[in-house]
Amino acid sequence: MKRAIQKLEDYWKSAEKAQTEGKYSYAESIWYAALEEAHDLPRTDRRRALVMERLCECLWFQKKFEDAVPLAKELVGIYGQVLGHDHFDTACMVANLALIYHVLNDYNNAEPLLSKAHQVKLRELGAQHPEVVHLSSVLGQVRQSLGIVPVDKDKSTASSLISGRQWSKTGRFQAVKLPEAPTPPKMTQQEAEKLWQKHFEEARASAEQCQWAASESSLTQALALVEQHSITDNRRWTTLSALVDVLSKQDKHLQAAAQAARLHEILALKEGGITPVTAESLNSLAKLHYYGGDIDNAIKYASACLKQYESLFGEEDPSVATCLVNLGLLQHLAKHYDDAESAYKTALNIRTKKLGSEHPLTLQVLKNYANLLKETHREEEAEHMQTCVTGFVTGTWNVIELDEKLTEVDY
Repeated sequence: MKRAIQKLEDYWKSAEKAQTEGKYSYAESIWYAALEEAHDLPRTDRRRALVMERLCECLWFQKKFEDAVPLAKELVGIYGQVLGHDHFDTACMVANLALIYHVLNDYNNAEPLLSKAHQVKLRELGAQHPEVVHLSSVLGQVRQSLGIVPVDKDKSTASSLISGRQWSKTGRFQAVKLPEAPTPPKMTQQEAEKLWQKHFEEARASAEQCQWAASESSLTQALALVEQHSITDNRRWTTLSALVDVLSKQDKHLQAAAQAARLHEILALKEGGITPVTAESLNSLAKLHYYGGDIDNAIKYASACLKQYESLFGEEDPSVATCLVNLGLLQHLAKHYDDAESAYKTALNIRTKKLGSEHPLTLQVLKNYANLLKETHREEEAEHMQTCVTGFVTGTWNVIELDEKLTEVDY
């Protein structure tokens, strides 16, 4: 259950960010994944209900009304059971379901729901509140369509138009409290370490068979033992490192990034300062966020990585140029064109000086730089670069290579 809750929280953060940015299709896929993780939670659990509500909202904004109906109906039932049928939050969800029926022209189902929501909101907000005024107008139009009241030809129906702004977020739903989980039987440190070894070997065997989900499950249990029994030796590092790898294999990059951040904290403490190991750890974090579509955090970690490589090897080292190419790619994708151009320019200067103008790595920077110039309507400059090379932003993360192979650290 703990593993599922952690995954649910990771999905929630990603989906909320995507939905806030208007990336509804991407957010929808993450919400469905979150709902799958919440499958074993009680029907009235707050987290499950809020995931359903955000998914329903996401479908509304994409005009997937028929898909939203069963979710909204279940939410009305849950809110009514937990909060009561006259609660304001229940009325918000009832109004949402009514609006869905309205845009589907299902007035028979819409009318009683609108009437109930209007009654509660009128009591709580007053007749002059915009939400109440709008509901009154929509309810009147629905009743006219059903022939319950005569059509008022002189009255404008403009105020009854339905748009995404009419969707109501409850935001205050507090569901039935879950009963406390039974306390697991205590085990000695030796027993915990023995059980950790069992889980870890099971995870390794599953990974060798490319059974990533099974491996993830075993590693999660192993990590729980490490945390419950304060095991601070190399088992913590080993478990986290393996879990990051298994999550990445399943394209669960943001979940992997969350564990990689914990790894970085361990590394930073162990190394006691800036080292090639901590710098590469930051690079890995940036890459995971990039693959997971979280460009803002990818930029944050890539910038920190660049500073560490500059501190370690100097501002004109080839490894610094690679960091700049990665950072430029991220800034480019985020449409931070000035920052991207600065990164590309500096990387181009370093690679031209160190590798030569015809080196493939130098030409790679030219490709991205030329495309940036095109996007910012500087065609003449872009055309000049195209005489050297043509192409687009590759989107490929560059591996940072050092002159000396880093030794593997055993934690």
